Order: sequence, then C-alpha cells, then structure tokens
Amino acid sequence: MAKLAAEGRFSGVVLLSHRGRTVLSRSYGTADEEKGVPNGEHTAFSLSSAGKPFHAVAVLQLAQQGRLRLSDTVGTHLTGYPQEIAERVTLHHLLTGTSGTRTPDEDVRRVFRSRDEVHAFYEQWARQATPEAPPGTPSSHSGAEVAIPAQIIEAVTGRTYWDYVQENVFDLCGMTGSGFYTRPQWLTDPHIAHPYMALADGSHVDAVRHLDEDSPDPYVRGKNPGRAYIDAPGDGGFATAPDLVRFARALGDGTLLDRHYAE
Repeated sequence: MAKLAAEGRFSGVVLLSHRGRTVLSRSYGTADEEKGVPNGEHTAFSLSSAGKPFHAVAVLQLAQQGRLRLSDTVGTHLTGYPQEIAERVTLHHLLTGTSGTRTPDEDVRRVFRSRDEVHAFYEQWARQATPEAPPGTPSSHSGAEVAIPAQIIEAVTGRTYWDYVQENVFDLCGMTGSGFYTRPQWLTDPHIAHPYMALADGSHVDAVRHLDEDSPDPYVRGKNPGRAYIDAPGDGGFATAPDLVRFARALGDGTLLDRHYAE
C-alpha cells in the first residue's frame, strides 16, 4: 500500500481487526489537499454503493419487529408504481437484486442544492421504474432496488431514511464518525475526505470544489460525486475504518439483528 501511495495510486486507510482487536492501522495520502489535512484513522470516506448494507439492515430490523414482511410487495406500502411492480415485486426481490426492474438513466450533471430536492428527485425517479424481466430475474444494477426499500422504510417508520439509519444503525453501533453528510459539511469538516478525480489530461481535481468537472472514467459515466448534496436514500453515506469494524461486529453480536436475520 505504501508503494501504491507513493505512486499516487492509493489514498486512504487500511485497518485490520482480529477478534475485536486492531492489529494493523495505516493511513496514506490526504483527506483535503488544499488545506493539507492528512488521512487518518478517524477520516470518514464516501462509501458510495458500499453503503447499501445499511438499507438491508434497516429493512430486516423492521421485519424482525413484525412491522413488515420480506414477502410484502411494493404495493403493500407504496403507491404510484406500475401494476406489474406493485403487485409482483417483493422486498425479498429488491434486497437480493432479483426484482427484474429497470430505472431510467440519471442526469449525472445535475447539481442538487438541498436535502429536500434530493429526496423529491429520487422518490419520483424510482416511480419511473419499469419491468425488464419477471421478478426473480437478476437485475442490471437497478436503482429501484436501492430507492424502493428506502421509501418503504420511510413509509413504515414515518421518518426519513437518513434519520432512521443514523439512529438505528450508526448510533446503535457506536459509529460516531459516520453519517449522511451534506455537501456543506463535506467542504468544511476536516474529518471528511474529499474525492479527487483524474481528468483526461492526467491532472487531479477536488470533485467537491469543482462541480463543473466530469470524471472521464467510463465506469462512472461522467459523474461527479460532489454534485449530490446528500447521498440518495438507500445508498452511500460516510464511514471511518474503525466504524466499519464496529458495524461488522454489531452484525455478529446481536446488536443490530437477531442471528436469524443477521445471517
């Protein structure tokens, strides 16, 4: 990792925990180059799709409490979806990536300005999902499989997805450095690492400070993570390396879920 960091190919934190003890912790690179803030064990990183286990845990907590069932269809809790999705796609399908749904491409250049704008956009975007194949068929990374469970969590609990996960996952696990941070927090809180994009000419820019720049990486299709004011409900979030260890431990010791649901 030190070699990769020296070559400019890695910036972050590596942490190894064994039987509840940290046996290796190394940090490389900077969280904010402009301000000279180095990465450290307490630096929070944007998780992107690695935050998806949080919405799965939230759904399973509600199933464990009897407030919903994994066999519930989308229409059991939500309105405004096509009949084929509302009546045939279940929470189990959504959580296992087998909903057979497709969501329209996002406008990756859109810059969001508030939590409410993000929430309203993804609520409407998810309702544009269409059946692509029969339920039970693996889906092609469908955004609906992230957005719909988050909407069901909100419908059942009466709270925003962000607030529910903060209290019932992050706080419960003692993940004090983790959260769904907004772009203003990203710009001002030194414990949150900034994302850097390699441009076509080989230079690097701070994505949060350069919302007009696109990533040339074809995998992310020109996205800039800084354009999201806050991560979409059901996805993302920020976490430190020690907090991810706490999350893993809480899954295994019954803090988050009974053994049946944790498995």
